[in-house]
Order: sequence, then C-alpha cells, then structure tokens
Amino acid sequence: VTGASWFAVAWSVFACIVLLRIPLYSTASSSSAESVVYGRASLTDINGSRVHAVLAIPAIAAIVAVLPWPAPSRQPIRILSAVVATLFALLSAMTVGSFFLPTGIALIIAAWAGRTDRPPAT
Repeated sequence: VTGASWFAVAWSVFACIVLLRIPLYSTASSSSAESVVYGRASLTDINGSRVHAVLAIPAIAAIVAVLPWPAPSRQPIRILSAVVATLFALLSAMTVGSFFLPTGIALIIAAWAGRTDRPPAT
C-alpha cells in the first residue's frame, strides 16, 4: 500500500466531514411582519440524510484500495477504486466533485505505482 493510497483515504474522509459540517447554503425567510431572517444550512439540512451515502462513495473506494487483498486481486481492485473515485469526481464536478478530485488522482497514482512490469519469478 502506497502513501498515495493513504492520502486518498485521509483526503476523502476529511472532505466528507468538511462537506457535511460546514454551511454551504445561504437561506432567507420572510414573515408577515416584513422582516427577513438570513441563515446558513449544510448539505444535510438541504438534501437530507441521503447525502451521507453519496459522499461516502469516494471514501469507500479509497478504503477498499488499502485493504489487504490477496496478491492476484490487489491491482485490479486498486484500478477499480481509482476509476470509481475519479468518475465520482468528474460526474459531480459541478457540485462537490472538485473536493474529491485529489482522491481520484491519488488513487490513480497508487494504481500506477502498484503495477508490475517484470515477469513473475520462476
């Protein structure tokens, strides 16, 4: 497991926590007394709890990449994790995807570093 894999885990978990905790939306409501109340809201406040599952996708992909898999499965799983995290970042780029682009890039680096170009020992 490379340092890039652990960076991907740390970054994706950090991004999830930050995106769920900080207020990303501004709200305004008015009453009949013609006063306006301004406020802030988080992703969970606006989108509901389903946003937790959506934001967990790149974090789960990064965590799967660092699990101790059998040797023949290790590289395909690293590649699959990199594809999932990168696709998530690209498909959701207009919203939260840019926060997870470092995760995708780190997993691509980890998959590239994990490849073997030498023939197996006999």
